[in-house]
Amino acid sequence: MEKPVYFSEDRELLRDLYTYPAGRTYYYFHERYMLSPAQLARSLQRFSADNIIMLDEELVLLSDFGKRWVLANRHSIFLVYLRRVGKIP
Repeated sequence: MEKPVYFSEDRELLRDLYTYPAGRTYYYFHERYMLSPAQLARSLQRFSADNIIMLDEELVLLSDFGKRWVLANRHSIFLVYLRRVGKIP
């Protein structure tokens, strides 16, 4: 089974929502992480389809399931990236 690929915007979105459970506005992610609307839309669509995040008119929130999912998958989300970046050819 192939491991899922997480982009930098995925990691930033999940990390931020996990550490700030009150939720963030859509514009916050653009302003803070310089995400394009396409990057943000792709990440939001990916994680809302799996019920990891909840979307309303103004806020993005991590669902209860999402909190448990991020914690359970933290190694594959955050640490695999560090191992790949750490390799020097």
